[in-house]
Amino acid sequence: MMRLFTFILIAFGFCNAFGQNTLDPTRFFTPQEIASANTAINTSYLTQDEKDIFLYNNLARMYPKKFYNLYRAFLDDTDRAHMLDNHYYKTLATDLQNNAPAGALMPDRVMFELAECWALESGAKGIVGHDRLTCEAGFSGENCSYGYSGGLDIVMQLLIDYNVESLGHRWNMLNPGYKGLGVAIRDHAGYRHCAVQDFSWTNDVLRAQAAADQRAAEMLQAELNKKMDARAKEFDVMMAAWTPDEKAKADVCRGLTYLNDLEKDFYFYVNLMRLYPQKFKKVLWDQGPFYDQQLDDLRMGLHKESGYLMVANHLRLTAPAPAIIPQERLVEVGRCVLRAIANGQSNATNCLQGGGYWQMESYFGQDDYKDIMTFLMETKTFNAVFKQNYTLLIQDGMKVMVR
Repeated sequence: MMRLFTFILIAFGFCNAFGQNTLDPTRFFTPQEIASANTAINTSYLTQDEKDIFLYNNLARMYPKKFYNLYRAFLDDTDRAHMLDNHYYKTLATDLQNNAPAGALMPDRVMFELAECWALESGAKGIVGHDRLTCEAGFSGENCSYGYSGGLDIVMQLLIDYNVESLGHRWNMLNPGYKGLGVAIRDHAGYRHCAVQDFSWTNDVLRAQAAADQRAAEMLQAELNKKMDARAKEFDVMMAAWTPDEKAKADVCRGLTYLNDLEKDFYFYVNLMRLYPQKFKKVLWDQGPFYDQQLDDLRMGLHKESGYLMVANHLRLTAPAPAIIPQERLVEVGRCVLRAIANGQSNATNCLQGGGYWQMESYFGQDDYKDIMTFLMETKTFNAVFKQNYTLLIQDGMKVMVR
């Protein structure tokens, strides 16, 4: 859950209100460091003072130990060096000397529009705080300051956080989790100037990348949907090769109330295999068997897999066999086993009535037909349903074989 922090800082009571300090950052940082922190330099909708807020806020985040030197110089220039004994000034010095570097805040146009709306609205009405009247919220953190118009003064005021016990402004500005920032400095009826910072977990660059990723994903999904549609049509053609009488003979479990739909589908395909093995191999098995996958590059590899070859070889050589209709008694045993396992019982032997055997495995369902074909490629399942007369049940992500 995102944390929302909103704080107010008024220049009255903070020395040198309405002043504007200029301190050359090249005294403390290399040109490369300044360039890396000046993330809003080419943002056309910001004023120079608003761009400076990005610059100095980012310098404090990215190079805190060097920013400490700038901070000390700022205090000297504004006759506040004696304030270092004060809790708020002292804790900022400690934080800057101890903080690990954090990433730069990047411009976020969405946050700028939120910040500008509130700076204009609160400024025109001469009010302070965060209780927006008509402006929307949507930021993850917000700082409001009053009385300063210069970027460096605003940043220092908010970092020192004088008389704000929680140091919430500082927390917002140095929080490494924030990625984006919107800044607006506007006139204020009561304090001449107000500055609003709105923070977010994203930014324009990340938003654009997310939008591009979304478009790419949608294009990929559209292409996959086309292939899926083609596979579905292909499968319809495959299934049309079976006469209604052949399908009816294989689908003898459809009316059983003690099987679920996936189990009925399973026995339908198993019985098609048993009743018409060579036809099943030609019509369905040789074509995939997973008609709904992207098999253009996979079919040749699949046809070499041992499970696939095992089934294909069986279908090629075996004689037709009768359809399977699971016994209701064994289905009840299997359901008992499934309930026991679901209830955390490691031993379900009490479910076996008069002797017998069960075997449980997990499965991760994707699509009924695909799951069924996957089951048949597993040696245990294949042997169980074709050679050993097991009853197979599928329920709640589990597969149990009972006999």
